[in-house]
Amino acid sequence: MEVIANQFVDEGTASTDLTINFPWRCRWVEIINDSGTVDLQYKFNSSETYATLKPLEVANPPVKQKQVILNGTGSYRVRAYG
Repeated sequence: MEVIANQFVDEGTASTDLTINFPWRCRWVEIINDSGTVDLQYKFNSSETYATLKPLEVANPPVKQKQVILNGTGSYRVRAYG
């Protein structure tokens, strides 16, 4: 059984290379494209290529990171747990 003691939430409008830093290395992250019309791209470090979220799509990548980098013009929500 895994215990989750911390939660971090950030939401807003994405921009080019918007970096969201978590206060700790998250064990689970949820990235939500809240836009109904535009794609949202994300990656976890500058050397990666962007992954794409279609409008209203949710991603739960199995990573343990301290940041996520967003690219796009639509609304987003990021939830991190650790």
